[in-house]
Parts: sequence; C-alpha cells; structure tokens
Amino acid sequence: CSSAPINMKVQHVNGSALVVRWARPEVTYHPPILHFLVSYSWTAHDDSYEETHLTDGKHKLEAIISPVSPDVLYLFRVQAVCMNDMRSDFSQSMLFRG
Repeated sequence: CSSAPINMKVQHVNGSALVVRWARPEVTYHPPILHFLVSYSWTAHDDSYEETHLTDGKHKLEAIISPVSPDVLYLFRVQAVCMNDMRSDFSQSMLFRG
C-alpha cells in the first residue's frame, strides 16, 4: 500500500475530545490511498479496550476522538488503507493522556 503515515501529533480539543493529526506516507506503492485508520487502545479497571476510526477520505489527515477520559492513558497509531483493503504498516505509536 504505502509506507507508514508520519509525524503523528495528538492534542486536546476540549475536556472530552482529542484530535489526532498526521502527514501522508512518504511513499505510496499501490495508489490510491483511500482512507486512514486511527487505532487507539487503553486500559481501565484492569480491562483492555481498542477502538478504530476510519477517515472519510484520503485527504483527511486528522481525526477527532471522543469521548475520552482525562485520567486514561491512550495509545494511538495510524495506518493508510489502499485499494483491495491493502494496508500500510502502522505509524509509530504515541501515548497520550486524555
């Protein structure tokens, strides 16, 4: 599909939402990139959770993640999705406290 998305950043939008931003992969092997998938996971009360957010287009290089809890540590990573469900490697992971 492509190399992994790069330069991921996470910021607070407000007390219950975060925005995840990234840059397009440096190389696309099997164009076009159709979407980006944001995966985020966390642990609460000794249980592990994982959710995904699929962007609505290839030019959308951010995702709003909501709701988030201020006392929870989230692990974010981003992946490009190409034709035939081919996927890039995940970006570097980033920890961020909601």
